[in-house]
Amino acid sequence: RAPRWIHGAATAPPASDVMYASHAGVEGSPGHSLRFVRAQVGVLSRQHEGPISAIAVVGTTFVTGGPCGRILAFQRLPRGPLSVVSPELLPGGAVVDLAAANAEVPGKMVVVASCSHNTVAEKDNLFDTGSKRALASKGPDSSVVRLWSMRCNSPDMGQAHPVHLTGHAGPVAGVSLQQNGGRATFAASASDDCTARIWDLNAAAEVVALGHRHEVTKAFFVPGQTMLVTRSVDRATRVWDLRSSTTRPICVVEDRPGGRPVDSCITVDRDAMLVVADVSGAMDMFDVPRCGARPVAQWKLAAEGAPQSLSFVLRGRYVACACSDGDLYLVNVTDGACVGFEVQETAKDKPKAPLARMHVGGCRQLQNLVAYAFQESGFGFGYLTEEVLDDGTPLLNRKPPSIAVHEMR
Repeated sequence: RAPRWIHGAATAPPASDVMYASHAGVEGSPGHSLRFVRAQVGVLSRQHEGPISAIAVVGTTFVTGGPCGRILAFQRLPRGPLSVVSPELLPGGAVVDLAAANAEVPGKMVVVASCSHNTVAEKDNLFDTGSKRALASKGPDSSVVRLWSMRCNSPDMGQAHPVHLTGHAGPVAGVSLQQNGGRATFAASASDDCTARIWDLNAAAEVVALGHRHEVTKAFFVPGQTMLVTRSVDRATRVWDLRSSTTRPICVVEDRPGGRPVDSCITVDRDAMLVVADVSGAMDMFDVPRCGARPVAQWKLAAEGAPQSLSFVLRGRYVACACSDGDLYLVNVTDGACVGFEVQETAKDKPKAPLARMHVGGCRQLQNLVAYAFQESGFGFGYLTEEVLDDGTPLLNRKPPSIAVHEMR
C-alpha cells in the first residue's frame, strides 16, 4: 500500500536554538491519530567533521559519534536551546557504533562505543558535566574495549582512568546496553572474531561469550528481558535466552531467499516481537517467545529509498523506518498501513539528504522523541505522538494551515 504522505514547512530558526515549527498529522488506526513535530536545529558551536556514524538519546542528552574520532554530547533536548557539552570524548579511533543510557548510580550515564582504525591522538578524555561512564573500543587495536569512569562536580571534573576490557580477537562491529528500570547494567558487543560478548558494567569484566560460526555484526538486548539478539554475516538472526543456554540460541531467523539484508534494519520490542527488513523494503515480523520465532506478518514498504534503520515506537504499535530517500515511515503492526513523514526541509530544486540512522527515545506513553542522522552530515529530531480522538474530530482538521496532507500515488 502506498503510504499516506505528510508534508511540512518551517521557517529558519535562530542560531543554536530549537523550535518545533513543522506540525503534521494524519489519522492512524481507528480512534487514533499520528502527529510528527519536527524540531529546527540552528547553527551549533561544534559539529562533526563529516558524517555521523552513531547516535543515542539519554534523557535530555543527545550523543553522537563519527568517523572523525569524536563523541559529542548536546543538551538540552527537547526544548533547547541546544549546546555542546564540553569537553568532548576522544575514543582514539573512528566511531563505528555507540549506545548510551543512565547508569545504576543516579547522576551517571553509560556510553558504549566501538571504533575502528586510529584517527586521532589519544588525549585525556572528559565527558559532560555530571558523573559519567563511557565504554569504547580504541584504535588501532579495535578489538580492545575501554572503560572510562567520569565523576563530575569534582575539582578535576572526573578525569578519565581508562580500563582495558579485553577478550575479543577481532574488530568490534556493534555495541548495545541492557537497561533494567531505565538503568544500564550490562553491555553487549559484536565482533569479527565470531563472538558476541556480554560485559558487566559494574565489575568492568566479561560475563560470557556467545560463539558463532561467522562474523557477528550486531548484538542487542531485548528490552527488559534476559534475551539477546545477534546478527551475523551468514544472513541469519539468532535469539539467545541467557537464562537457559549460552551455547545454543533458542531460535534462528533466516533471511528471505534472494533478499539483500541491511544489518542495521532489525529491531525488537519488550514483548520480543522481532522485525527485519531488506533493501527492497520487504519487512517480516516474528513472535520470538512462541514456537521459536513464529512469523506473524509480512509487509512491503512503499518507499523510494532503502530502509536504513528500524525501531518500534508508540508502545510497539508501529515500526518506524528511516530510509535513504530522506523520509521517515511508520508501519502499523496490526494492518500494515504505512504513513510517510517529511523530516527535513529542502529547496524544490535540490534532492533530500538520505537518512543513515535513527534512535528513538521514550518521552511519554503516547509520545517518542525520534533522532536521526543524515548520510553526509548533520542530524535532526522531532516528536512523534499518537493521540486518542475522544470527540471524533480528525487530527487533520486541527493542523496548522501551512501544512498540506495528500495521498502519495
